[in-house]
Amino acid sequence: MGYNYTVNFTIKDGMLIRYNGSETSVVIPDGVKKIGDETFSVCRSLTTVTIPESVIKIGKEAFRGCNNLPLTVKRGSYAMQYCTENGLNDHRSKNNPVVGCFYF
Repeated sequence: MGYNYTVNFTIKDGMLIRYNGSETSVVIPDGVKKIGDETFSVCRSLTTVTIPESVIKIGKEAFRGCNNLPLTVKRGSYAMQYCTENGLNDHRSKNNPVVGCFYF
């Protein structure tokens, strides 16, 4: 399988490799299975990222360098588990740039 370049994403074989945009609010396309290492690193313009239920893995430092970034995730999803395991339930973790996770 090859690369799929949507407007602001580079996706290969179901993995979101890079966010290429400059929007402040991002909704990851449904069907993405993995968010790669450093995918959103240093995306300082982001104010929120919505992660679909299809995501089953989030890579190391996926949000490195993002400042005070809240994630919006589906209850019961892997992304919710990620938030819980990384201490991101509606508060800032000193080891993660994500400010918190909000559920829908």
